[in-house]
Amino acid sequence: MACEVVGIGAVGDCVPNEGGIIKSFATKLSNITTVTLTTGVISNFTMTSTGLWEEFIYDLDATANFNQVGSINNNRFSVEQTAFLKFKGISQAYIAAANSAKDCCDTVWIHVLSNGVRLVQGFEFLTATGAPQRTINRETRIVPTINTDTSANEARTEYTIAGNANTFTNTTTLTDAAILAL
Repeated sequence: MACEVVGIGAVGDCVPNEGGIIKSFATKLSNITTVTLTTGVISNFTMTSTGLWEEFIYDLDATANFNQVGSINNNRFSVEQTAFLKFKGISQAYIAAANSAKDCCDTVWIHVLSNGVRLVQGFEFLTATGAPQRTINRETRIVPTINTDTSANEARTEYTIAGNANTFTNTTTLTDAAILAL
């Protein structure tokens, strides 16, 4: 991408802008054949089959988040992309899901922010319609944790979704129903 400095204005007073994510959807990168962009925003995914997106409903306790932290190593820019999802409890179903998830490389996630913005994690920023390219520096993986904690706290299953890219993420206009219909 060519260098261009673009001004950003502050959000006006009293406009709600809570942080955090409220829901996520995930699939394997290999399930996506083409990403369609409309004025720079993802408007569709062409999939290898239907029903390949999974919905994740996690605890709404102000812990779920998705961060994109830019850094420079010498003259090399990269973006650490990390999401955190927490699910109350531990069960055989959660353990089975965690054991399956840990083996997934190159996953793609749509994170729904509390303000409605939808960020797509798991491939490099696209500037034209086409096949997505995996995160260049480190594939986007699911790192599950199962934590009994102590009797003073709650047992929980947690997912950290982490990858390292050269770019920040695209957004999408796809609704929940549209994602699940793909």
